[in-house]
Amino acid sequence: MKLLSATILGNEDFRSLKVNKQYNFRSDTSDAEDDAGFSEETGITKMIFTGLNGSGKSNFLQFLAEAFAYLDASISLNKYKPDDGNFGFEICYLLFLTKEKAEQVGFSLDEHTQVEIRVKKNFLQEVKFSIPRRRKEVQEYADKKPRKKTLDQNSFEFSIRRSSKDNYTRVDKNFHLLLPSKVVAYSSGHNEMLSNPFYRLKYRHFLEFEANESNGYFQDRLLFLDYNTSHYIVVANLLLAPTQKVEVLEKQVSIRGLKSFRISINFRDYAKKKIRVSAQLIEQIEKLKKCASSWIDRNTSSENILIIDFIVNESTQDAFKFHFKTAYQLFNVFIQLHILNIHAVGKDLRGQIVKSPKWIIFADEIAKHAPYDLPFRLEKIEINKIKSLEPYEIRPKYFRSLSDGEQQFLHLVGTIMLFEEGNVLYLFDEPETHFNPQWKYNYFQILDSVASEIDSDLLLTTHDPVLISGIKKEQLLMFRKSKSGEVSISNPDKDIVGMGADAILTSEIFGLNSTLDHETLNDMIDRRKLLVKQEKEGLTPEEDVTLGELAEKLKDIDFNIPFADPLYKDFVLALQNLDSYKRTNLTHREVEEREALAREVMQKLNEEGF
Repeated sequence: MKLLSATILGNEDFRSLKVNKQYNFRSDTSDAEDDAGFSEETGITKMIFTGLNGSGKSNFLQFLAEAFAYLDASISLNKYKPDDGNFGFEICYLLFLTKEKAEQVGFSLDEHTQVEIRVKKNFLQEVKFSIPRRRKEVQEYADKKPRKKTLDQNSFEFSIRRSSKDNYTRVDKNFHLLLPSKVVAYSSGHNEMLSNPFYRLKYRHFLEFEANESNGYFQDRLLFLDYNTSHYIVVANLLLAPTQKVEVLEKQVSIRGLKSFRISINFRDYAKKKIRVSAQLIEQIEKLKKCASSWIDRNTSSENILIIDFIVNESTQDAFKFHFKTAYQLFNVFIQLHILNIHAVGKDLRGQIVKSPKWIIFADEIAKHAPYDLPFRLEKIEINKIKSLEPYEIRPKYFRSLSDGEQQFLHLVGTIMLFEEGNVLYLFDEPETHFNPQWKYNYFQILDSVASEIDSDLLLTTHDPVLISGIKKEQLLMFRKSKSGEVSISNPDKDIVGMGADAILTSEIFGLNSTLDHETLNDMIDRRKLLVKQEKEGLTPEEDVTLGELAEKLKDIDFNIPFADPLYKDFVLALQNLDSYKRTNLTHREVEEREALAREVMQKLNEEGF
């Protein structure tokens, strides 16, 4: 999965994003022989969004989430299909397809490879296409006859091509195989508009089951993984993820697996009415009981609560491996059970969420419930926390008593670990908020060590220079908003690899004049002005005193700290300790001696192989 471009169609902007404007995420290299757009590299690709607050970064993530949620709902739902005729889009992306999936869609591949997918959802009218070879040359011929506002599957069109030398071919069946396997989102902020399409889709599936329109098993192609689902990820990974990947988590957070946890399921809602549960979910609950250390079923006239306790040891993990196979399968069961918690939300509010417009933040409308009011709870999660290495000591610690940074790390790195099938689109809005600098510095390297070997795409917004250090300029998109409110995106002119955090902050990406505090910076500027005046025309007695005071104030500040190369920093500091480098007023002969000394040092370094 690799996003190429997106266009908002219609006559209405999407928040700060202009309508009928194509936004390109990757360069168009279709004329190149080794087209990067059609590479067969494996792993997770990254596209980093930077820019000032309000420049449109998060809006783009929401737009993509809304578009893919619309497509998923149109394909997977029956009674509660989306009715959103005033929302149009065109999205191009690469998808890794096997030969078998290609045959189901209706074309053949010689080998498993990436193909380019273009999906277009029309805006209130039927649109006819002529599709030439290049994306930029696509011509559209629109039938001006208005459509009804209720749209069916014919309101969007999938097209596909296998290489840059092919034309697009329309696809008329098995659309779901041409969607990302998962669209997974996360937001660390309080502005949770990114969560809207995920809430809406989840509630639509719930209402379908309540109306006997589905089998009750949630199609989890789209997932918003917030604080309320983080413990599902952690438990599933620590039980069933591959050992080498679990060790990455354990090393960074100083833990050694799970000690115990509990699952509680209340089969009655807030009105004490019996909750209807699908046959598939009942089957999964029985599997959980077979993995348990103990369980109790309190089934009386007033309550129906199942409590399942797990003390984690080798036998427990073997049982989970037998019944659930992978971390994702177990996580999926937790998500299916999590859907039961919608029963704690009033019926009127459920209907409002399904019908609410995109700009309403659902998370604000849904009251936070006390844990005992929720039908499903995964609770009392104890993790073996390393207290000390010498002597080696481990003590159990509740997951929620870990630091915010530790929880966020297990959550976000664990999310990437979870989806091994690949073809996942990740939408992460400022995921590093609680990370220490070391985790920020190593974040992408850690993700690469746990990611699936099949292409997935991570779109990530950030304001952090440490996080993006080492990112190539092609992977970085700067968002800017003009005075007229129009959003533009572009790559930086220069590569930032090797810059270091201070240089990135003072580059075009963040645009700071300096990383020094205001007082020190102003002192340096004043000192510099006085030195220039001293050379040109001399100083007044008062200015001479001021210069001396500034020199004294600044003398102990190490202005070499921001240097990216520590060897260069040490070299400069050593030079400053030489007598000839402590003087500010030098004769012509002394300047020549300095230059000769510098040449001698460089010659010596070359001889030593530096």
